[in-house]
Amino acid sequence: LAYGPLVYLPAYTLAMGAAANKSLSDAAMTLRRQWREATACSVAILGPAQAVNFSVVPYGLRLPFMLGAAFVYNAALSSINLRALSASS
Repeated sequence: LAYGPLVYLPAYTLAMGAAANKSLSDAAMTLRRQWREATACSVAILGPAQAVNFSVVPYGLRLPFMLGAAFVYNAALSSINLRALSASS
């Protein structure tokens, strides 16, 4: 749960800012504005997914299960990022 907000979220936001031709300072501003919401999203999606993954999901299906959870997480981050980019335009 610490990896998402501290490593992945900044990398994701900066990469999406670069893809949208935003400056580094604009991408950093977007990160500051959306960090709390995106961190809550990380905890809400990946926290329960990890708990289910290690308690219920059979060993051979853990990777596909977490890939599905990561897909949902990235879709949620994309939605948050799109709202932030739309607001700054």
